[in-house]
Amino acid sequence: MIEVRLHTPICERGVGVTALAQRAGVHTSQLWIVLRQPDRVHLRTLEGVCRALGVRPGEMLVQTQRTDLGQESAGARSGGGWRQSYQ
Repeated sequence: MIEVRLHTPICERGVGVTALAQRAGVHTSQLWIVLRQPDRVHLRTLEGVCRALGVRPGEMLVQTQRTDLGQESAGARSGGGWRQSYQ
């Protein structure tokens, strides 16, 4: 799984979410989504945040190991996921 690590650059630069959103040209709700669900990010949001923080996307993207590989996603359990149609 690839995640966006946004906490560290924000803390290192001492910038708040609202100020970063303004600098990046994105809505604050987009940044909160990235902070709460770091595996869900729009490329346009990532590009703006990287530009505003002065970093490259590769510096913010981290590959992690998933511990729940054998489990279905919440969407599949509720009937709305893509897995259900292929199982």
